[in-house]
Amino acid sequence: MDPISLATTVISLVALAGSCLAQCYRYGCTVADAPSECRKLTEELTTLSGVLVAVQAIAQDDAVRGLGPEGYVENLFVECQSALEDSLRQIELAMRVKEKGKGHAKVRTMKLAKQVLWPLRREETLALIAKVERVKTKLSMSMTTVSIQLVLQQQSMIEHVACNVQDIASHLRTESEAAKREKVLNWLTLYDPDTAHQRALRLHCDDTCSWIQQEEAFQQWLNSMKHSGLWLNGLAGYGKTVMTSFVIQNLVDCLDLERVAIAYYYFDASDSESLSLRTFLASIVRQFCARLPSLPERIVKEYDAQQARYGSSRQLGMEELASILDDLLSAQPSNIIVVDGIDESPEQEAICELLNMLVEAGDLVHIFASSRPEAAIRRQLTQFAKIEMTDIALEDDIGRYVRSRMKSEPRLSRLNDGLKQHIQDTIQARSHGMFRWAQCQLDDILKLRTDRAVRKALSVLPQNIGDLYSLMLSRISQADCVLAKRALMIMALSPALMKIDAVAEAAVFDPDQGRIDVDDRLADPADILEICGSLVAFDPTAKEIRLAHHSVRECLERLEPGESMFAMPELHCHTVIAITCLKYLLMDDFGGGIVGTFNELSELLQRFPLLSYAADQVCYHIRKSKCERELQPLILQLFSKEPNPKFMLWLQVVMCWRSSRVVFQIPGSYHIKPQPLYYASSYGLVETVKSLVRAGADLNVRAGRFGGTALHAAFWRGHPEIARFLLESGIDPQIKDLNEMEAMEFAPFQGDPTIVELAIDYDQKNQTSQIPSRLTSAVSQVYAHEGQGSAARLSDVRYGRGRFMANSHTQYWQSQEAKNPQGAENRVFEMG
Repeated sequence: MDPISLATTVISLVALAGSCLAQCYRYGCTVADAPSECRKLTEELTTLSGVLVAVQAIAQDDAVRGLGPEGYVENLFVECQSALEDSLRQIELAMRVKEKGKGHAKVRTMKLAKQVLWPLRREETLALIAKVERVKTKLSMSMTTVSIQLVLQQQSMIEHVACNVQDIASHLRTESEAAKREKVLNWLTLYDPDTAHQRALRLHCDDTCSWIQQEEAFQQWLNSMKHSGLWLNGLAGYGKTVMTSFVIQNLVDCLDLERVAIAYYYFDASDSESLSLRTFLASIVRQFCARLPSLPERIVKEYDAQQARYGSSRQLGMEELASILDDLLSAQPSNIIVVDGIDESPEQEAICELLNMLVEAGDLVHIFASSRPEAAIRRQLTQFAKIEMTDIALEDDIGRYVRSRMKSEPRLSRLNDGLKQHIQDTIQARSHGMFRWAQCQLDDILKLRTDRAVRKALSVLPQNIGDLYSLMLSRISQADCVLAKRALMIMALSPALMKIDAVAEAAVFDPDQGRIDVDDRLADPADILEICGSLVAFDPTAKEIRLAHHSVRECLERLEPGESMFAMPELHCHTVIAITCLKYLLMDDFGGGIVGTFNELSELLQRFPLLSYAADQVCYHIRKSKCERELQPLILQLFSKEPNPKFMLWLQVVMCWRSSRVVFQIPGSYHIKPQPLYYASSYGLVETVKSLVRAGADLNVRAGRFGGTALHAAFWRGHPEIARFLLESGIDPQIKDLNEMEAMEFAPFQGDPTIVELAIDYDQKNQTSQIPSRLTSAVSQVYAHEGQGSAARLSDVRYGRGRFMANSHTQYWQSQEAKNPQGAENRVFEMG
């Protein structure tokens, strides 16, 4: 029976049951002393009606099929209809007899009255009750079955929903844990060495570099069952970075990474962030942590503690990182660390010391390092076996490289075979192992139009890489020389890689004019690549431009001002770039101050490509110029006594970069008004702080995202000269920030003993016990270690001593962290 027919049948049965009940109630209400069988029949009909109503509720639902097998329901309904019709017929008969009995005389006998009131025979009534009860019971049992099935279905549905909810909760929890994991790893360091690795791999030519795998020293290093170190050294331009990338990729492809942990790092002079010892340590720790199923608890706890406070979170110091690295190496049965370009870092002494300590530590760690064969590095890497890149070892690789270029470059591939062989023989014979030299020569030959010009160029090849760069500079047209010098200058001295449109903007911006016109800009920023030629390299994916090789920067540094217009004295160039950044930030275009939406900010950064770099790096170039006092007239136009619109826009641009992504913020929206004095202190602008204080700037005003004073910023960023000046000028050292911390509580955080001793000296001279209790214990420990040296005393205050940080090394580590010229000083500070 289809659902509609079934529903119609049930409705008719419900109506029929209702008619029966109505007649029963009429009969019971009008007939006194109705027999008990009548009441029993009424009760059974009432119950049956209720069951039918329940069946009606599911009549059009799939659940009605649970009443019984096919045909059973139809038969049951027929039986029910029969019972109801019989009941109705008998009741109506009784009602008709009752109606007839109303007209008789009252003198009739009791027997006649009973016959009128209840004509039904007892046996028939009982049979009818049994029939109704039987139908009711069958329907009730069927409904019970349906109810149980519905309950089971609901239970199954609930379990299914619960399972889905659990899966969703588990997925969300996993996503949340993954997101936090990424945040913790980014907190360790944002520097990604894979960018440099992929860049080097792209320069690798097939069938080259494999000779190193046959070297006995390399095989012994790789197969050693104990800790070992291997130092690959070669002259500038020998292709050490490409060789290192080949070694890394070969290890990754061939070793079981479930059993062996591999971490690598590239020191790159084009990116000052990569040159610091702290970034190196943090990157190695991050890579080893990233392969673990769960991050070390001590790292997560420190991260959570830092996130609980307002403002910028303190990153782990070098000693903490070294201790964590010690634990990570101990937990893994086999570890490999590959490091390239240690000679490019100004902290190479500390780096070599660390590498020696790692090899000596006793854990199963293999370290591969590459650099130039500098005497100082050779003296320090005493625990390392050595492989020297010689002309003979590289000659065949250079031949393969030349042949590969002649096949892949359309213009070279069209040359006749004899000229191709002449090119290969000449470059291979005169390269003396310098891949960089061979690359530049082929780049130059590509520009030549005739075979005669190619042969002439081959006859007068420069003798070395320095002569080659000088020749390249001399070939820059007179009309492009100013553009080329500005572009090369900012790339050579920038602490970070730059976008090509920013370099193009810097090349055309004239600080003397203090403005830029659309007509002044290059039609295509990529023209810079044509102007500078092989002196620069371009990453089309990231749209970043850089000096092509560390040797280019060295060549520019060696040029004398009287001999070449491309001479670049470091202090003078930093001054020029600082003025360029200041004049750019002070352009009338930015007089409107902060912008109100993310789209407006994005549009502004696109319209003015140098704005982001100028905002981020202006203070860096001011500090490096050593001319901050002379630049005060310009600086104070931006860092005025009270915040001006251009200062506010500068701050907004600085604040918009978080974790390598743009985040829109409006300075002052966190209810604390930004103050130039605070940010001058945070960025270490000593003369600017003095000028602002002398101009009457409020010393005790709170600023920054965590509500500290300029003294908080000085102690937090580790600027003792500024902190001392502020204290002497009368700043209140007991003002607390939003973390309920006084400025001097930050003294130990930077690892600079000078800043700690400043706090101690201040308290000792004033005898006011103003140093808060949380620093008192640290100060007492410093006093307790008289005679050990400031750095050693400070290390005991801050941290325990790990295996790497034994007594003989602690003072050295702390002094390195205090100096850190390419780390703390060059870091683009996140606003506090």
